[in-house]
Amino acid sequence: MNRSITQDIETLFMMTSVPYSYLSSSIVKEVSSLNGPIEGLVPPAVKKALDAKFNR
Repeated sequence: MNRSITQDIETLFMMTSVPYSYLSSSIVKEVSSLNGPIEGLVPPAVKKALDAKFNR
């Protein structure tokens, strides 16, 4: 987006470490629905509920 505003803007993207990152519930649900690993991203009770929701 910055480049489309003006060619003079340089953008640097730095990934944060996991404890400081924002985790979207939509991403967790999508990963879970595709049988992806969500351990460590959600509490055990949430994982159990998602497993039940997606019949695992």
